[in-house]
Amino acid sequence: MNKIALAQAFNIDSIFPDKISLYLKKIGYNTADFFNIENSPIAIDATNHIQSDFNKYYFIFNTNENGYDNYGYMESSTTTKEGGDASVEYPVYFNQTGLHKLYLRVNFKENKTYKIKIYIDDELFSIGTFNVSSSSNHWTNNYWINNSWDDGYWISSSQESEFTEGWNWIDLNLNIYENKKQTMKIVVDTDNLLLNTLVISKNDISPNDYRNSIIYNYISLHFRIFETELLYPSNPIPIYSSIDSIEDIISDDWYNFSTEFYSSYTAINNAYCIVLNCSGTSLTNYILWDYSESDEYENLPSFLQIKQ
Repeated sequence: MNKIALAQAFNIDSIFPDKISLYLKKIGYNTADFFNIENSPIAIDATNHIQSDFNKYYFIFNTNENGYDNYGYMESSTTTKEGGDASVEYPVYFNQTGLHKLYLRVNFKENKTYKIKIYIDDELFSIGTFNVSSSSNHWTNNYWINNSWDDGYWISSSQESEFTEGWNWIDLNLNIYENKKQTMKIVVDTDNLLLNTLVISKNDISPNDYRNSIIYNYISLHFRIFETELLYPSNPIPIYSSIDSIEDIISDDWYNFSTEFYSSYTAINNAYCIVLNCSGTSLTNYILWDYSESDEYENLPSFLQIKQ
């Protein structure tokens, strides 16, 4: 698995740019535009998400924490200027109705209460409340049962569990009642939750057995900006944007990335680095950061536009 990131240094004067555009080419084809949930369990890289509304709700791509699988992990950051919960989305197709297990490989970075909600096509399906402390850990899961003859009802379960320091598996119940392509959204009400891997199964399983069986059908591209030290990326600043190869990167073109700060930051340097990471690339399906023979501003070859 290729975990190489691309970086490009750039300079600013006194004003941080409003947006940055990159010239990108899509090489190859997606296998599918959703994850197909059939009889066998399916494992999903949490960083292989689709584009969400990142102006308000933040899960940030990161690679700083040790022990993650795949390309990296998504880190909840709710202390944003806009406020609100952190959310991240995945396209899924459930081939069977009924009860499913959603296993999440997570890292609780603080001892506190985390509430995780699962929405499918914006309908709340499951709520998990995880009380994490140094002495004991307790979690509850409420999930919705929908019946064709009434309005449905909630079922609640609870258990004690020991979370080790670092990465742990948790599970939530999903009762699926429609067979169609849907968007599954994971919502977290607090920061410092790291999300690494999802496993969806019709039966109870050991999710650890599927960590090396990740399915990639499309590409997610992660755009971040770092402060620099000797022209190399050093510390990330609060900017994150992403696009995917399902609806966004479909032709050779300029693609815009927002440079809005999602939390307070004062630009004190004049040298920064753009850092690009991709989730889901292969030898036959990848994104090329290329250059255009000319752009809308100058009739010269260009691969980067900084707009202030």
